[in-house]
Amino acid sequence: MNEADFLGCNLLFPAVRGFPEAFAHDPNRLYIPWSEDDPFNKLNLLLNEKHHNTGLVAEWNSKTIDRIFDVFLNTGSYVADRNDSKYRRHQNHAKYQVVKIEE
Repeated sequence: MNEADFLGCNLLFPAVRGFPEAFAHDPNRLYIPWSEDDPFNKLNLLLNEKHHNTGLVAEWNSKTIDRIFDVFLNTGSYVADRNDSKYRRHQNHAKYQVVKIEE
């Protein structure tokens, strides 16, 4: 996923496991796994033109080591309040800002 995004490929993944978090919940790059029409329609769009958020996944993941050090050192605004039992509440928020285009 990271390498393909870095190289400018359009990506389409099922909206399961860690993919929604990895794609910052971008609905144009995630499809409903049990749907027959959703992946087909989204793939058709991605085959015809480059997605406007291409490269954002790779850019975010290229700074992973820096974020790990921030967690270890307890620095940075995005690492606050992760020492309690509700640390997963941070997963449903977009980690980076995607560009939304009105259709």
